[in-house]
Amino acid sequence: MNPHRTRDLILTVVGCAAVLIYILACASFSPDDSKIVFPSWDPGTWSQSVAVYDRNARTTEHLLALPLDDLLWVRPGWTPDGRRVIALWGDNSVNDRLQVALLPFRFKEPTRVLSVAEYDEIAASMMVPPQILGSYMFLTAKSSVLRLDLENGAIKKQEIGDEAQVVVQQGSVYYGRTLPAAEGSKEDYWQVGRLDANTLECTPIFQVPDTEDHGMLAVSRDGSRIAVMGKKDELFHVLVFGGKDLVATIPFGAPAEKLEPGNLQWSPDASTLYAVYVKPMADGARNQFGVLELPVNGGPSRQIPLFVVEGDTEDITAFVFQIDLSHDGQTLAGASTYVWLGEESELKAEDLALYLIDLTRPDRRVTKIPIPVPPKPKAGMEKK
Repeated sequence: MNPHRTRDLILTVVGCAAVLIYILACASFSPDDSKIVFPSWDPGTWSQSVAVYDRNARTTEHLLALPLDDLLWVRPGWTPDGRRVIALWGDNSVNDRLQVALLPFRFKEPTRVLSVAEYDEIAASMMVPPQILGSYMFLTAKSSVLRLDLENGAIKKQEIGDEAQVVVQQGSVYYGRTLPAAEGSKEDYWQVGRLDANTLECTPIFQVPDTEDHGMLAVSRDGSRIAVMGKKDELFHVLVFGGKDLVATIPFGAPAEKLEPGNLQWSPDASTLYAVYVKPMADGARNQFGVLELPVNGGPSRQIPLFVVEGDTEDITAFVFQIDLSHDGQTLAGASTYVWLGEESELKAEDLALYLIDLTRPDRRVTKIPIPVPPKPKAGMEKK
């Protein structure tokens, strides 16, 4: 997806002048895969909440409830050691800052809350889950990378290039950035490489012309494959690189289907990509959300339909529903929490849920864990 369009979509969808951060409905597996953290609502107060689903006990508990008067949506994740849940949200009651809460999980530690200024500039980095390496969390602010120390709140900032993105994978930090055309060329280009976690210096791996609208990268767990979502001639595709070499170009569904892509996830063996899609239905009045399986080494793609939304979802896009893959590669999870908030669409109450997709089964069985439905829209989340 064009990173310029991604940024513009964020600001358009939010539609709130006071709060310009766009936190998406991301479910996240704990390091041992036994639990999933996701955004929900506290059934006692109907406040935005951070909830944890226990896969063994099949129970849900709420760790944090936040009023909506001065914030817009919350995005949760885990620290790499699984000892804490991390929650990010924008708060315009505290000088327009990004708030970062570290919530102890099953350990007796104090809750720590950190802040980052000018979070309107950090909005695009919320298109991915919290990117954490050791005690550092990496964010991007337009053309800069920010490294936040989760232990003491210290921030290191480095300019790297327009429309910066950062992805942490297995002890390495990867970046994407748009750079101006080299001397003698008329085209800007999009570059992907490694970022030094200490110095924040960039080491390029490959680059592609920006005219092909590239963006939204995903790195395989062993770092051997990097996937880039792109669009050319009105058709979405995925470019797969092995090092600096392009090894595969994968169409994103059949051209006639007009699938809109969401976030990408690699299978553990880097043989398959999983991506959220939104597909317009034949009646023109509904849109289907689902997951697309994309074999990297050839073979047909596979659609796993999840739910249908009534109305116009053109300005919502697939990014309001994001998936995470369990560490064992057997289950995909995603929450429709913020699909429900779409002003131009209607999600049925029974489809407001945490979705679990069993990838070990040939039928890809889908399990729905209900999310509480607020009795009425709350401030800042009106449905029309």
